[in-house]
Amino acid sequence: MGRLNPSFEIEAVSYVMATQRLASVDTKQLGAFVADLSVHADEIIAASDSL
Repeated sequence: MGRLNPSFEIEAVSYVMATQRLASVDTKQLGAFVADLSVHADEIIAASDSL
């Protein structure tokens, strides 16, 4: 999907990170913990740096 919107597979389902929307998500909208994406830290940081 690209550097700004990296994709991750969680339990055989592909998800795209909407980096440009991160600041607009209220923490009350976040659900339960479902996956540890720390192995993708470099991709996540690169996406936020590209903003």
